[in-house]
Amino acid sequence: MPADVDVNNADNGVDGAGNPLPWRWVYVRARTILGHCTKAIPFMHGTKPATVSLYDHIVGTSEQVASRYIASDGRVWDLHDYLRVQVELLISDTDPAKLETARAMAGVLRKWPEGFDGTPPSEVGK
Repeated sequence: MPADVDVNNADNGVDGAGNPLPWRWVYVRARTILGHCTKAIPFMHGTKPATVSLYDHIVGTSEQVASRYIASDGRVWDLHDYLRVQVELLISDTDPAKLETARAMAGVLRKWPEGFDGTPPSEVGK
């Protein structure tokens, strides 16, 4: 196979026959629930919104983790800093029983509201 075709297939996450490479499936812009990535095999695609394309991976990652914020005290925060601080504040200030109830509620993937314009085509009617 010509090198340019090999490179194109690699970028798109497919083999020479156009089949998706199973190890390349990654959730991108997917609805998820708390604890989702603690499952034994978090990146299996099934019916979840996922992609094998290198470009989708890069764009999704950039959109999800690249934000920076300079707070009024001059500290620079990124998404990961912020989330870790929020988790620590949450567990230090919340009754354990209430926290477990909230985790259980966050672990439910609910249906999209009827007629919601942002419903992905793959989830219409579900």
